[in-house]
Amino acid sequence: MELTICIDGVEKQLDVEKKGDHYRFSIDGKEYRVSSGSLSNGALTFFIGNRSCVAYFSEGSGGRRMAMGGRTYSIESGENENHRGGTGASAHADGTVESPMPGNIIAVNVSEGDAVRANQAVVVIESMKMQNEIAAPVDGEIKKVNCAVGDQVNFGDVLVEIEPEK
Repeated sequence: MELTICIDGVEKQLDVEKKGDHYRFSIDGKEYRVSSGSLSNGALTFFIGNRSCVAYFSEGSGGRRMAMGGRTYSIESGENENHRGGTGASAHADGTVESPMPGNIIAVNVSEGDAVRANQAVVVIESMKMQNEIAAPVDGEIKKVNCAVGDQVNFGDVLVEIEPEK
C-alpha cells in the first residue's frame, strides 16, 4: 500500500508491505521492520527493531492524522491530491500546537509573551503512564496558552498558539 505523508511540510512516500510475521515500511527508500502490533482505541503499539513505539490515529474534518513521539503527521492516500500539509511537532506551520494524544497536562513550560525556539518543549502531557514533551514547531512568541496543569485534553485540542518569527 502506498501513502503520501507530510512531515514538517515536506511530502514523503510511504510504502507498506506485509512480510510474514512483520511489516516492511519504506519511507523515501529507507526501510524499517515493524512487528508485534496491537491496536486498541486508536493506539497502535508496535516494535521497530527492538524499540517499543506507540502511535495514535484519528480521522476527522482535518483529515487523517497519526501522532507519535510528540509529533503529529497528516496522512494522505496516494490518490488524494488535496494535501492538508500538517507539520510535525504536534503542530501546524502557522504555530498552532495541538495535542497529539488524549491525556492530562502535567506541565506548561511557557506563558503568553514568552519567546520560544523550534523544538523547545512547551507542554508536557501524560498519556498511558508516559510523559510526552510537546515541542514548538517554529521560532516565535507565545500568543495564547489554552491549557493548564491538570487539564484533560483530547487528540487535536489546541494547546498553545505561537506567532512565528518573520
